[in-house]
Amino acid sequence: MNNEKENLREVKEYFEHIHSLVYATENESLRNKHNKAYQIVYDMLNSKEVSMAEKSIIKREEQIALLKKSVVEWNEWRKKNPEVIPNLSDANLSDANLSRANLSHADLSHANLSHADLSDANLYHTKGII
Repeated sequence: MNNEKENLREVKEYFEHIHSLVYATENESLRNKHNKAYQIVYDMLNSKEVSMAEKSIIKREEQIALLKKSVVEWNEWRKKNPEVIPNLSDANLSDANLSRANLSHADLSHANLSHADLSDANLYHTKGII
């Protein structure tokens, strides 16, 4: 069982690293291959043997990927999910265009925001920004 959990952790680390990069590309074939692999990991994380903390990693990565992909789509998602407190901790958002992004109440602890465009972004009650 420990081997399986360790393997799962390694797979999650892999997806943490590349998920947002894949969605930044225009390569549809790469996205499709990644989506198939991502679905396998997502299904594993939805199994009863995986803790809520482990499940939150995927949700966090989905949030980061969505924000990097489109601020418009991010803001629409925020409107549809007002109960969700975005977890963008440790995200690499350097050079990201976050202009007009609704980041209110988001956890941005240890996020890399260097050279990110935060003009007119809603930073009300964000965590981790000094």
